[in-house]
Amino acid sequence: MKKKLCDILIPDTYIYGWGINGDSYELYLDIDCICSVIYANGAYMFEVSPATLVFSNVWNLSIEIETNDAIIVENVEVNANRTSHNNRELWEYTVIIDCLQGSISFNAVGGELIKRTKGVLQKQEYIGISRNRPINFGLTGEHIDIIMSDGIASPTTESGDSHLGSKQ
Repeated sequence: MKKKLCDILIPDTYIYGWGINGDSYELYLDIDCICSVIYANGAYMFEVSPATLVFSNVWNLSIEIETNDAIIVENVEVNANRTSHNNRELWEYTVIIDCLQGSISFNAVGGELIKRTKGVLQKQEYIGISRNRPINFGLTGEHIDIIMSDGIASPTTESGDSHLGSKQ
């Protein structure tokens, strides 16, 4: 299965932590993945799963965040740059994750989403950190390849509807 990054890190996605593997040049983000949004009986319900985003061949990382709490995604921009500086067969992308508390930007050649558990249907778009949901960079679960295509995830579509999903 494959999914666009701009469809994974949609507005209101919570980021709880980040980690870097300097040996493999990987960046890990611990997120609550909004798997789907359902509109029924005048209210939205969210299917949410704790997940790890893993970006590969990361460099030029900049994290400018001011918070003592979770980081909430406002929008994501992905731009194709050029072929990778250390593998000419791979295309390199610039990823800018604008958050309510600052921004995270980097260059990467790809990545994957690892949903660590099945999604849970609930009224809020996040699970939160607790004893039952600690910060975790686990790599076990359903693996989904990230399509690193140009694009922007923004809070609303041209029609004014939420980017999160359509009314069903």
